[in-house]
Amino acid sequence: MHAAGQVHGVIPALQEGCGGPLGATADAAHGHDRLVFVQAVHAGGQGGEGNVHGVGRVPGAPFVGLPDVEEHGSLVYPSGRLLGTDGRNLRLALHTTKLYVRFAMSALEDLLVIQEHDSAADRLRHRLETLPEKTRLAEVDAQLVAIETSLTDVDGRRDEVLRRQQRHEDELASVEAKITEVDRRLYSGSVSAPRELQAMEADVTSLKRHRSDLEDRVLEAMQDREPLDAERATLGQRRDALAREGGELRDAIAAHSREVDVELATALEARRAAAAGLPDDLLSRYERLRATQGGVGAARLVNGRCSGCHLTLPATELDRIRHEDADALVLCDQCGRILVC
Repeated sequence: MHAAGQVHGVIPALQEGCGGPLGATADAAHGHDRLVFVQAVHAGGQGGEGNVHGVGRVPGAPFVGLPDVEEHGSLVYPSGRLLGTDGRNLRLALHTTKLYVRFAMSALEDLLVIQEHDSAADRLRHRLETLPEKTRLAEVDAQLVAIETSLTDVDGRRDEVLRRQQRHEDELASVEAKITEVDRRLYSGSVSAPRELQAMEADVTSLKRHRSDLEDRVLEAMQDREPLDAERATLGQRRDALAREGGELRDAIAAHSREVDVELATALEARRAAAAGLPDDLLSRYERLRATQGGVGAARLVNGRCSGCHLTLPATELDRIRHEDADALVLCDQCGRILVC
């Protein structure tokens, strides 16, 4: 964070113009790590709207033009911009007794904003890729494939039993027909020879034994089919339940996707806006680094440590960086990321 006093001459100039001491602290309520508010305190201990007008008339203040004034929550943007003598852009906003000073970002600060949007977009994509519903849907689909395989196996065994049962039933019907025909001839009186009658009776007895054997086989086939029918019914119920769950999961994933798509579009639009004024060579370098550095191409240098790789830079390197121009391109000598000091 840039403290107000770090912009050359701002604090003394503001104090002179406001006629009182100034306090400069981070304003967490505005949610921006580069926002500082400066509050002028008069002799009576109260700040006032005159602060802004006083600042505008401070001789030797490191900016020119009119400030942006926030009135009742609405910003009024003047045509003039506040340009610091050190090349930084200042914006002022009046809010009750607080005078807010925002340091407009350099190209490297803009790069960090782009990084924030890119990281936000990456998190959104990761969130979409790692939805619990997707994990569960993969499990459901795998179980459905396994159930279909089991059903195919059960249906194959059941069909074999049905064919066997049908074969026995067809043979049983043929035997029944033969028994009926022999009985008809036996008792019709058309056959009178004793030996022929005895042969017919023997045929009927043999056919009836065969019929009994076939009836046992049909019953055995029916008994073999029963557990297969039950297994098939259970698998069918499980398949239907999983199919319903799969549909619900797909609906939930689609809803999450629509929500993420909206957030992603917002992040990408903000990213495009932030990148609009960035030099092409700097942006290209950042994007190359981002592609090879786990999505992070630019990082802030905090207390001598790169916030990208979390390694502390050597003292000699830190000393070199301190003597660089404010907008000089500095790379982390540990990871190669662009450093914003």
